Amino acid sequence: MAPASSHPSAKTVCVMDASGRLGSALVERLLQLGYTVHASLFNHGAAGDTIGVDAANGSALETGKRLKVFRSDPLDYHSIVDALKGCSGLFYNFEAPNYDEFIVEMEVRTAHNVLEACAQTDTMERVVFTSSVTRRRVEGGSEIR
Repeated sequence: MAPASSHPSAKTVCVMDASGRLGSALVERLLQLGYTVHASLFNHGAAGDTIGVDAANGSALETGKRLKVFRSDPLDYHSIVDALKGCSGLFYNFEAPNYDEFIVEMEVRTAHNVLEACAQTDTMERVVFTSSVTRRRVEGGSEIR
């Protein structure tokens, strides 16, 4: 395998979910650092599902054509693969719009899809994986976070 510096996609990374606070900040900073960014936006089904897109698009205007926006479904393997094509790195941010008893199952299924897609992407070299899931448990009638 060629060293990362001579790899054609060494400066191309994907940010999933770029519509959240962390994701949109990452997109903006990566563009400032000269990276080409595939910004994968997850549809949360709410009016605020494009948080940060305006900021990212503003950065793209200043940085030329280095921002490519993808609409992805975290449970759709093929939409994830499309966003990852040609990327050497992935910053994965799972920010669910709300948490209920089914969120853990969704998060595990999503993580499996994303990591499987990374494993099948020839150019992928690095993955940074984060999640905003909070753990809650009840002891003595009070909730601990």
